[in-house]
Amino acid sequence: KLSQGIPLGIGYLEKLTVLNLSSNVLNASIPGSIGRLEGVLEILDLSNNKLEGRVPSELGRLQETIVLLGGNSLTPPAPLGV
Repeated sequence: KLSQGIPLGIGYLEKLTVLNLSSNVLNASIPGSIGRLEGVLEILDLSNNKLEGRVPSELGRLQETIVLLGGNSLTPPAPLGV
């Protein structure tokens, strides 16, 4: 099982199509850099961890990505302009 957090540089892996880190003990926040994978990332599964904090608004760029975040202690992103 993986612990600690997701590396901030994860968004620079330009050929990453699936990121499945589900059912680990990741316990930090989700880095906004994942939003850089817009148009590349097909599946983002961070479910069933111990992630906390606000979902970064950058994840909104992942319009065509299946995003699974259930089973964490996350709060929704702030509305645009706030």
